[in-house]
Amino acid sequence: MREPNPRRPTGISEIPNFQKWMTALRILIDLVASLCGQALGLVVWFALSKDAPSALPDRIDEIVVVGEVVLLLCIGLFGLYVPHRSLLDLHEHRGVLRAWITALAGTRLLLFLMGVPVSVPLLLSIWAMVLPSVHLGRRGFHWIGERLRRAGVGEVAALVYGAGETGIRLVRELRRQPESGVHVVGFVDDGPGEAVRQVEGVPVLGDFSRLDALLSEGTIGKLYIALPQVPRRTILDILAICRRRGVDFRIVPNLAEQHLSLVELQDIDGVPLLGVPSTTMPVGARFRKRILDLALAVPLLVLAAPLLLLAAPFVRRATGGTALVGIPVAGVDGRPFRLLRLRSLPAKFRPELRRIPGDERLPAFCGFCRASLLEIAPELWNVIRGEISMVGPRPLGLREAATLEPRHRFRLGLRPGFTGLWKIDPRRELDPAEELELDLQYLRLRSFLLDIAILLRSMDEIFRRLRT
Repeated sequence: MREPNPRRPTGISEIPNFQKWMTALRILIDLVASLCGQALGLVVWFALSKDAPSALPDRIDEIVVVGEVVLLLCIGLFGLYVPHRSLLDLHEHRGVLRAWITALAGTRLLLFLMGVPVSVPLLLSIWAMVLPSVHLGRRGFHWIGERLRRAGVGEVAALVYGAGETGIRLVRELRRQPESGVHVVGFVDDGPGEAVRQVEGVPVLGDFSRLDALLSEGTIGKLYIALPQVPRRTILDILAICRRRGVDFRIVPNLAEQHLSLVELQDIDGVPLLGVPSTTMPVGARFRKRILDLALAVPLLVLAAPLLLLAAPFVRRATGGTALVGIPVAGVDGRPFRLLRLRSLPAKFRPELRRIPGDERLPAFCGFCRASLLEIAPELWNVIRGEISMVGPRPLGLREAATLEPRHRFRLGLRPGFTGLWKIDPRRELDPAEELELDLQYLRLRSFLLDIAILLRSMDEIFRRLRT
């Protein structure tokens, strides 16, 4: 009797049409969340409005139903029912904001055409509560999806060929979208050998010689080929096995190489054009970004100023130097300026742009300033001066900027940020390649709504740090 192979990939609790069921669940959660938001908005309106009547407004049922229908249609229009989550969910955040704005305007227009009377304060009160309710509902949906992934519930068991950087990144991103129903049950790799049995908690099931046997077992429905630097002949051999076994396959481009990330696809009447995305923003976009910077930096600095004044003598006493320091950094086009911060290290040490987690050189009070983010509050003055923006790539030191490779110098065309993707990424320690990837993401996707989404995520990070 043939003994079972101990390295056979584990199965999953397979549910047919898993994605359709998850889409239905997502629509239901959006519906319930928006209804709760409208109800909460009515409560707020009754509580705060002096002109609010004792009874519900006339035809309130039509107002609620029209709002629900228009919102769900707008959410679907912006592609938010597709099982895809982008880096840090920023595509989703931006899509929800767009859908909310469009649905608010569409609801007002439709109610006007239907002849349904509704006051602007009432409508704004209702929809002001809808946005956070839908946001929380979607957080709950992703929480459910993650629990289902951990329980092994899904639709397709998948293998990843290649346990290198590209394959590891792919596994992480697939875990971020459990609603797709794809479960990676193993790696196939020619490199690690028998000594390496797991990568990212996923078992390495063997090399190319084992691929045909693994696919022949019938439990694998998809193969991701994450081999960016192998001969074409090897890729063709893998594809031949997939076709013979009837396994769907996808080829992943090299996520470690950044050349493709610098390419932008345009279309002119069906003619595809490749080019490099410009770092220059249109005048209107620059104006909106500057208004947002000032609208946030000025009041925040006013609020932080008393705390900075109170902290200054303690910082001087703890470090033996001035309270404020200016760190030379590279601005737009490499122009140097001094980034202001509270001094955190003793005066005998040179101020450092990168902050080391758990730095033992920090005096106790300076450690508190760093943990509470008071250390970086003076950077708001740099925002007001226009040297940095509220949202942008990580500021670079002068030496780091001077040693950038030519293909990475696009970063110098972007204004550094007070916050950005590099600050809200859940990975605590980013290497230069990962930071570059985040900067490329921001360059390709930057918009006014993206900046707002990043700022909202930054607030979540602040609240998380305050709780801990």
